[in-house]
Amino acid sequence: MKKSLHEILLDPATYPHHPHEVTFRQTHVSRLYFAGGEVYKVKKSVNFGFLDFTSLDKRLFFCQEELRLNRRFAPDTYLEVVPICDSGKQLQLGGAGEPVEYALRMRRLPEERLLDHLLAQKTPHLAQQIPRLAQRLIEIYHKAPICRRDQGRSHVEVMAENWKENEEQTRPFIGTIYRAEEHRILFDRVKRWLAELTPLLQQREEEGLVRDGHGDLHSQHICLSTPIRIFDCIEFNRRFRIGDVAADFAFLAMDLNEAGRPDLAELLIDELTPCFGGDNLRSLLPFYRCYRAVVRSKVNALLSSEEEVDPETRQQAEAAARRYFRLAQGELLPPQLLLICGLMGVGKSSLAAPLSHALRADWLRSDLIRKELAGSEARGSQTHRFGQGLYSPQKTQETYDEMLRRTNNALRQGRSVIVDASFAQTSQRQHFLDLAAQHDVPPHIIYLQLPRRTALARLDEREELGNDPSDGRTELYDLQAATFTPPTAPEPFLRVDSSRQVDYNAGFVLQQLTLLSGTAS
Repeated sequence: MKKSLHEILLDPATYPHHPHEVTFRQTHVSRLYFAGGEVYKVKKSVNFGFLDFTSLDKRLFFCQEELRLNRRFAPDTYLEVVPICDSGKQLQLGGAGEPVEYALRMRRLPEERLLDHLLAQKTPHLAQQIPRLAQRLIEIYHKAPICRRDQGRSHVEVMAENWKENEEQTRPFIGTIYRAEEHRILFDRVKRWLAELTPLLQQREEEGLVRDGHGDLHSQHICLSTPIRIFDCIEFNRRFRIGDVAADFAFLAMDLNEAGRPDLAELLIDELTPCFGGDNLRSLLPFYRCYRAVVRSKVNALLSSEEEVDPETRQQAEAAARRYFRLAQGELLPPQLLLICGLMGVGKSSLAAPLSHALRADWLRSDLIRKELAGSEARGSQTHRFGQGLYSPQKTQETYDEMLRRTNNALRQGRSVIVDASFAQTSQRQHFLDLAAQHDVPPHIIYLQLPRRTALARLDEREELGNDPSDGRTELYDLQAATFTPPTAPEPFLRVDSSRQVDYNAGFVLQQLTLLSGTAS
């Protein structure tokens, strides 16, 4: 019985250079076989509408296109298209027999130099590499062909089609990955956003800033080797690859933000902006970051639904789809001030984490700032009585004063801020509301509520784990509750049921903020 194609490509003996071992990865559209110093990429026979690999001829054509297009960025990495032939006895790379499949043969790049790996490893001094990367991008995009009204259509028309397709192809995941209302709000807002940006997009197209670029420029496709190699551009759909250069740069900036390095994103854009339209480019970045986040969400949603993919990968893809959609939601909003408010154990920090990620906000956590101010006094377990020690009125006032100072600095620089504290008193909240008014930034009090029994159970679990900076304990809960003044009108507060899953509440808050900001229909 003949081995399957997958079994053949996992066998080191299949390859002429006889690698020691062969490992395997897959995406929603291809399978990759890592064979020593080489990689063989085979396209799946799939049709997602935006790509069609369902015939052998189509897979051959797009292998050849991938080779041609990516040699613009990494000529020594993309080697050749290899037929996989049926000799009558077995499948083999090349040789005699009828081709039954094709593989793109590539030189394997050092994984330790891939940008996503360097980000994950928190590699020091990575900022020093950004000017070098920016210069490589400038070289590439200055040489990229200008595409005015490509194939008879304006860039605005193409973007409208792309957004419509994203909406249609994410709709089947409503109820599993997306909520119907948040899905509707985002795509309604984007339609208005595109209409508002049309004059600027048309101007930049006339200026020659719509070019045949990469289309999938993110950290997984950048190798900070010498020279820098950029790879895996989009070959399967021309309209995804051709666009305003701001779209590609925003993709990489969004990816750096998602990796928790907005400083690198800002440094990159600072380097690129003077060469590609100045402030015009900057004004388009939120729109294109939103677009790219939705694309990444869609790609992960599609991967999560593939039955042949292992359950763990599908689960990770589903989580990533939600996370990227939150990033897209965050791009709809101007700078915000959020006060995450509530009793101990209700999950304030658990909700602040995904919200700060989606909004690219400074996250000021009172538990950490209180101990930072206390210095050596805060070492060890804090089992003092309620309202004493680090939690005396004086120490609490110092903590809130410091959070107010840091909030002022961040708002002055145009950044969103999330302040994560109990905010037990109306006066504590009012100081921050007044500061937001000074900066003309919308403030919102996110008031978390949870049944007492559930909150106490969470506090017990947290104390048992011992990995949280909060000193909240079950014996303190009722004492805090007795002195807590919940927000009431006219305070701008949003009540959140903290018994729901964190991801659900993060999406709900972002959805409500969009409605309150007037940026959704």
